[in-house]
Amino acid sequence: MNEYKYISAGADGKIRKGRTRARLAEHLRAQLEQDGWYLIKYSEVGRVGRTLNSLQLADICREASSLLGAGVPIGKALDIIAGRAGSVRIRAIVGSVNESVKRGDPLYRALELEHGCFPPLLIGMVKSGETGGKLEEALARMADYYEAEYRTERELRSAMLYPAILLAITLVVIVAVFTFVFPSFMGLFDGMELPALTEFMIAVSRLFTEQPFVLLASLALLAVIVLWLKGLRPIRSVIDKLRLRLPYIGRLNRIIYTARFARTFSALYAGGVPVLGALSQARETIGNGYVYAQFDEVLNCVSSGVSLARALSVVDGLDIKLTTALAVGEESGRTEELLVNMAGIMEYDAAAATKKLVKLAEPMLIVLMAVVILVVVLSVMIPIYNMYGNIGADWGV
Repeated sequence: MNEYKYISAGADGKIRKGRTRARLAEHLRAQLEQDGWYLIKYSEVGRVGRTLNSLQLADICREASSLLGAGVPIGKALDIIAGRAGSVRIRAIVGSVNESVKRGDPLYRALELEHGCFPPLLIGMVKSGETGGKLEEALARMADYYEAEYRTERELRSAMLYPAILLAITLVVIVAVFTFVFPSFMGLFDGMELPALTEFMIAVSRLFTEQPFVLLASLALLAVIVLWLKGLRPIRSVIDKLRLRLPYIGRLNRIIYTARFARTFSALYAGGVPVLGALSQARETIGNGYVYAQFDEVLNCVSSGVSLARALSVVDGLDIKLTTALAVGEESGRTEELLVNMAGIMEYDAAAATKKLVKLAEPMLIVLMAVVILVVVLSVMIPIYNMYGNIGADWGV
């Protein structure tokens, strides 16, 4: 449902301004005319909101699947889900979906009309389930999918907590060193010939103490430039390719990308989505543009009759475990079963790989803090050492 801001006129000439939600502008006009108002002007002011998070999607899918399995019609099931929702936003979204269903729209279309609230993966699975008469199974499969995704997200947040704290401490130490610690030594250097390192540290310290706004503006400009460069397709492709080439980290990234693809593809394939559609949707979840681009060739190969395992084997960025399992599955006729099992294995491997990547950040941050402190110490001690050396030379020592 879209949200509209409008100006309307009544039969008595009165003007009324307001905001309301409607599927389309035509529905807004019809609603107002039904109440005796004539639409003068309108503008769309926003959507319902962001995509629901994994836990919210899992709860909605699980409840809907259970109710449908108990023989409850979809309209009544949506009423029950909306009534049980603890969030006003979820209640409004599910209620809006129910309105569309009651108007005669299929469920997948009703989800599409909530622009951006439900991910394309869920919409595709619901469409496949409705077409094949297996909506209950499709929703149950999606509930399992989003529950697994939520567990992964929760584990990642938990693993990231310590590195995040360590990063914050590192930044505080750097700011404190250049703002308070180093300036206290600058009086010692008056009239001395300073090495380049000390001159550089003095310049940085003065930026922190005398021109903080220039420093902040420079950092903001640098961030904008970096984001702009990352947005360029050739540069983004090079960065994404580099993620697969880095020692140790590259192997962990391959496992993570493969797990994302396997989990999504297995859910879609087992839910009855055609292979080409499942491949197209699953590649969206990989999170690497370099790997994503290679799927154009995969889709061409599969559409021309090449086996799925062989088509995926040429993708640089997927773990060989997946293509091996697919080859065995296609030969034995157990592709769906092996895909589901492999998705579970790859998810476990991805969770372990993610934790290892996070663990790598901890020593790197500690080393960064140690390097900053070492540079500060050297920039202070070198001119002092040189000063004592000159004094010793003057005294003939």
